[in-house]
Amino acid sequence: MPPAVCPSKIVFINQFYWPDNAPTAVLLDQVVRHAAEMGHEITVICGKHGYVKGDSDNPPAVRICRVPNFPFSRHPISRLVSWGSFLVLAAWRLLLLGHTDVIVTMTTPPGLSIAVTFLKWALGEARLWVWEMDVYPDVVVATGGLSSGSLVTRLLQWIFTWSRRHADGIIVLGQCMKDRLIASGVPPERIHIAQNWAGSNAIDSALTLKLPPLRILYSGNLGMAHEVETIDNVLAILAAETGIQFVFAGGGAARPGLERRCRAANIPNVTFQSYGDTGTFAKNLQSCHVGLVTLRNGCEGTVVPSKVYSLMSIGRPILFIGPKASTPARIIREHQCGWHFEPGNAAETCVLLKSLSADPTRIAEAGKNAKKAFEQHFNRASGTARVLQTLLSALC
Repeated sequence: MPPAVCPSKIVFINQFYWPDNAPTAVLLDQVVRHAAEMGHEITVICGKHGYVKGDSDNPPAVRICRVPNFPFSRHPISRLVSWGSFLVLAAWRLLLLGHTDVIVTMTTPPGLSIAVTFLKWALGEARLWVWEMDVYPDVVVATGGLSSGSLVTRLLQWIFTWSRRHADGIIVLGQCMKDRLIASGVPPERIHIAQNWAGSNAIDSALTLKLPPLRILYSGNLGMAHEVETIDNVLAILAAETGIQFVFAGGGAARPGLERRCRAANIPNVTFQSYGDTGTFAKNLQSCHVGLVTLRNGCEGTVVPSKVYSLMSIGRPILFIGPKASTPARIIREHQCGWHFEPGNAAETCVLLKSLSADPTRIAEAGKNAKKAFEQHFNRASGTARVLQTLLSALC
């Protein structure tokens, strides 16, 4: 591949990176590899200790600076210590790098862009970009971790907005994120939308429409930002429907409660699995007819569920329960690749699932649209090019 017209020195900073399998690490690695192929000089500052170790074959042809931060843990205090140690050590390592054209901070850990903003005076002509994966502190407020009117929340909101206003550019994952940042006081001309993507799946994605049963899959994290109450009601209403089956594969903070309630109610047509390995993940995707994605009211613009793109990559339609303004709902409306219901609308969701079970051609049509949209807009080549072109728009 020929080199870029104006090769640049770009530094990416994120706590997790190759061979880590954390979602931010995977997306970052794919952008980094694309940028290196285009002739740019890439440095990645990351932590020595990872999140989920992945395949260490095929290392990227970039400079990797690993700082000796404390190991990451799900325990709140240990997590804060890990985050804090990485912020300090990554900032110090950045100062030692010398000249660079573009610095890109991600949101693992939260506040990374704030630390780099404080150093901007010492970074010369370098342009600072923030690649927002989760919008803080908004996501913590939306999930109940902070009170919206508290002094701590107002202070955090001011600090994060100050950092964003001093950035040269901000990459967000959808219009919902852009709207949220504009509402917080960030100049709209500094905000650029570059939606996420998925890698092209090598698994057999052929959709088998032999029904019943209709198989609904929720794969991945079921956390505090995801809508669960509507799922509870849907499962209770459809408990006697043997022709409709649900599989929840993964984990997350909200998962244990859902599983306990289903077992207590003795709901027979729901199965719970762990994350499993790559083979199990592929098998679940192959065997489902519809992928379930949810988001709580108030969380629109704070996160964008990445499982949407994985489902589209294998031609599976999406059943999304979440706010109308969120990116998954917009994708479904634009590409006709699934169905959307507002949180709390369990009755109509059940009516839809019964109708799909009786008329599988609707599943096939929506799945075809999902695959087409993926190939045109949300594949790896398109996604990585969007991010890199946005970063270099002011330089080239």
